[in-house]
This record gives sequence, structure tokens and C-alpha cells, in this order.
Amino acid sequence: LDRIDTGVESSANDITPFRAIMNDMYAKDISKKIKASMQSRAKSGEHLTGTPPYGYKKFEANPKQWVIDEAPAKIIREIYQLYLNGSNAVQIAGVMTQKGYDAPGDYLAKQKQYGKGKCVKFETPRALWHSGTILNILDRYEYCGHTVSYRRNSVSYKTHKSVLNDESDWIITKNTQDAIIDEETWAKAQARLKSNTYNTSR
Repeated sequence: LDRIDTGVESSANDITPFRAIMNDMYAKDISKKIKASMQSRAKSGEHLTGTPPYGYKKFEANPKQWVIDEAPAKIIREIYQLYLNGSNAVQIAGVMTQKGYDAPGDYLAKQKQYGKGKCVKFETPRALWHSGTILNILDRYEYCGHTVSYRRNSVSYKTHKSVLNDESDWIITKNTQDAIIDEETWAKAQARLKSNTYNTSR
């Protein structure tokens, strides 16, 4: 667009480095403004993710609001109960698979199919539950009815890579949706998770 051709001697090529610097500064400034806007929205309790976590769905009258999806919410409560009763993540995953529950990815795929008004049979083979899926469910503070933003942060505006933030850097807005799990149950699960992590690392 700037008619730059490095294969041809031209005075326009002389200012190319300066154009690159200005373009980079512009991109950096836009990135800062977008990040500030996202942080402001997060602090106000607005959900930044397009898809609600497993157990919630968008409210039809207001897509920005999450409501409990009872079918997966019942499974989530069962997972927490099994974990607090002494089962580990691998054992719970086996129970979920044995009972024929759709894994979160399969459940979401079904909702997208039926949401388009197509009453078609879901022919994709059902995925097995994995311990990582169980641990992720046990770690979601959103199930207590709160919004958690900025679990991750981008390394640079020049790349899509991101890293996990410390919990102290998370933006948590309380009571933004109905709770699936009460605070006491979640706290007990967290205490056991941290205990297991310590024992494993040691």
C-alpha cells in the first residue's frame, strides 16, 4: 500500500524503517487500549468468554448472562461428591464413562447441532472422560456463582501465546450467576487438590 519495493532504488525505501517503528507503536497502543477495555469489563462482572463453562448456558433473553444447565450441573455435583468421598480424578473419570455421560466436548457439540434446529443423530463416537477433565471441573470457581477473568495473560501483543497468571492477578467478580456448587463444598475440594499437589511434588 505504501508502494515500497526493496528491489528498486527509491527514496520511499529510505523511510521504511521509520514506518515500521510507527506501525509497531500504533499496534502496541491499540493492544493497551483493548486490554484496558477488557479489564474494565471483567471488573464490572461481564463474561469475556464466548462460550460458558460446562454446566452453564447463555440466557436466551440476555446472552451475556449465564444460567444453570441442569443436565451437566447434576453431573458436576456428582463429581464433587465423589471426590469428597475419597475417589480420585482417574476413578471419577471411569465412573463418568461407565455411566455413559457425555464428556463436556461431546455435550457442547450436541448442543450446537440441536441449537441449529436440526434433529440429526449425533454420530461422532463418544469421547472418554479423562482425569484432566475432572481436575478442571474441580478447579472452576465459576461453579460457586462467580466470574473469574484473566486466568491467563498474553506474553506480548506480537504473539498469541499466553501464560498462567498468579491467583492474585485474577479478576473475580462475586455472585454474577446462580451457583452450582456451594462455597464450602468447593473449598473442601480445593483443600484436597492442594494436598495432593504437595504430596505429588514432594
